[in-house]
Amino acid sequence: MNKENCQMSLYKNSKCYLIVSFKRSIKKIASRLKDHYACEILECNRDVVSFLPSKAGTIQQMLASGKIQDCTGENLKI
Repeated sequence: MNKENCQMSLYKNSKCYLIVSFKRSIKKIASRLKDHYACEILECNRDVVSFLPSKAGTIQQMLASGKIQDCTGENLKI
C-alpha cells in the first residue's frame, strides 16, 4: 500500500477503533461507518471518530479500500 495515497489512519486502543483524518470530513466518515459498515459510533469529534465494528471482517474490508493506513500497532491515547 502506498502511504501517500492514504487519507485516514486507523488505530486501536483497549476499548475501540479510531479513525483519524485531517483531509476528509469526520462527519462523513462517521456516516459511512454507520450506514455502509453498520458500525457503532462511540464518539465523533473534530479530527477523530471512535467506533466498534459490527461484524468480523469489517476492518479488513475497510483496509482493502486503500484509503486507510493501518496503525493499529501504534499507541494512541484519546
